[in-house]
Amino acid sequence: MSSFEYKTAKAVLRRLESGVVEVTYYGVISREALSNLKHQILSAVGDAPALVIRLDKALIIASDIAPPPDWDSHKKIPIAALVVREEHFEMWTDYGHRVALIGVMRAVFLVSQCDLAYRWAEAHALAALAGSPQSLHCKQPSV
Repeated sequence: MSSFEYKTAKAVLRRLESGVVEVTYYGVISREALSNLKHQILSAVGDAPALVIRLDKALIIASDIAPPPDWDSHKKIPIAALVVREEHFEMWTDYGHRVALIGVMRAVFLVSQCDLAYRWAEAHALAALAGSPQSLHCKQPSV
């Protein structure tokens, strides 16, 4: 488990048995804090096939979350399930649509759908592992 802090914001990372990394935010989260913590988190998650990002335990003070302008669409960014409170659902859904335009997959779930968010991330993690050459146990025929 690792954690990162920026001003009043904190992100705690925990790798689950499925390989999915859970990122839980705490404290007061501004747009600046999200941007700062994002870089540290992406470096720390390494080759995680999927993330569950818990934003429901923090106080989000940003009214609009824009995709960071420095996101490189060629860099591997894990897919993620975002768990949010109802009052932030529309903002994060809009964010999910905007990052999809640059090739980043984000699915947004309410706190009441938290179990579904974990299952969604685990299903995507299994699919990613199944599609990777390292996960194949048989030799591929040569052409």
